[in-house]
Amino acid sequence: MIDKFLEKKLEKALHPESIDAALEKVLAHSPKKQYIQNRFAVVQREIKAVRTVDDYVNELYRFVKEASDHRAQYVIFPEYNIFDLLHLIPGLTTLDRWLNRRAKSKGTSKSAGNAHLQSNRMLRQLFSAVSQPTEKALLLIVERLARFFGMYIFTGTYIHKQGKRLFNRGTFFNPEGKVIFSQDKVHLTDFETSIALARGDCFHVIDLPAGKAAVPICMDASYFETFRLIAAKHADIVIVPIANNEPYDKWRAMRGIWGRVQEAYVYGMKASLNGWIGGMEFTGKAGFFAPCEMTENFDGVLKIADEPCGDEVIVFDLEIERLRQARNDAQYFGDKNETFERTHFAKTYVTKEAAPDAF
Repeated sequence: MIDKFLEKKLEKALHPESIDAALEKVLAHSPKKQYIQNRFAVVQREIKAVRTVDDYVNELYRFVKEASDHRAQYVIFPEYNIFDLLHLIPGLTTLDRWLNRRAKSKGTSKSAGNAHLQSNRMLRQLFSAVSQPTEKALLLIVERLARFFGMYIFTGTYIHKQGKRLFNRGTFFNPEGKVIFSQDKVHLTDFETSIALARGDCFHVIDLPAGKAAVPICMDASYFETFRLIAAKHADIVIVPIANNEPYDKWRAMRGIWGRVQEAYVYGMKASLNGWIGGMEFTGKAGFFAPCEMTENFDGVLKIADEPCGDEVIVFDLEIERLRQARNDAQYFGDKNETFERTHFAKTYVTKEAAPDAF
């Protein structure tokens, strides 16, 4: 019963007419720009305790507007880009503040998150209840923003309900406001497993004007085979939306996209969610990465946010031909253990679809 109540409350708060009205206010005076085809903007944003759908629309709009002002053709939002909307549930903001204060006073955001694992059935019900209203709202908002600004926009991720299964999914829109593909998260965190999220089993590679691209989600970048499968489909660009549930640590952050970029010789970019919700802390720096020899300090970092928290839009122009030349000149690129990879991939992925030419 409680899940139906929450779903109805969110459906009312996120009614399409309310979203349209909020969009009409912010889209009235924003001119379109001439964009640079290979320029991407990745969003680093803090979770906000929004009070109305207008607040949420304004949040997404200002990031897209800033990217547009920088003439970026693409805007990438982070994982769990719908967390703000949970505050529209009656009473949740008060509970959220209490849980966050409690976790901060103890200095143990991780244990606060683990405490929630004991209530996985309740959280599963919550995620199920909010999934459809928040997905519909986010897709409608991004579709309108993409059309108005004439940009490619990745929604960030949301909870997608398919029958009784829940997925962590993100969707890419083109400048006409059409969906060009959706990607489900393949490698789940312990938290996501505890609330019985379903996982995807393949990575999609799409043709964008800037080049072939894929969008693995957060934890997916912790595994070498993710980028190997993507590179086997000739992708040059790997986009990773993240929401890391841990205090920021530079060396932990490097275990993901940075290492994979060095192995696969692709461009990598990361959009990041940060802040607190439900006693859990999220951190992460948005940025752009490339093979070390393509970066000024030979450190693999092209551009990155100054801090792992707060709001920022990071913009960078990709040079695909330069990347391909670096890959061609790399002494050890392409080395692999074919027997191990063939067996491992077959057990983990739908290899017929995910990597028909991976070996």
